[in-house]
Amino acid sequence: MTSPAAGRATETFSDLQIDQSTSREPMMSEAAEHVPDSAAIAEESAAIYPDTIEGPPTPEAIAIEAYRIYMARGAGDGHDVEDWLEAERRVSESRRAKP
Repeated sequence: MTSPAAGRATETFSDLQIDQSTSREPMMSEAAEHVPDSAAIAEESAAIYPDTIEGPPTPEAIAIEAYRIYMARGAGDGHDVEDWLEAERRVSESRRAKP
């Protein structure tokens, strides 16, 4: 025996039609329309990194400066984090000072 509620639910869902035109993936040409141009990317980068147009310092630049600090201190172990943070500060400041 089927309950009356089950029959109504079946009737409701049998009348349901899915509009497939709105549930499709965008075509390549549509996706390409939303790719920002280089000027927009540069503008966003300048907003995120206002102190330099180049972006944040690279890990390589920081590592080189950290090594210089390490050697200047006599190559003593145990100060790696302090050396890295100081190097990060110095590299960031030197990049800001460039015209």
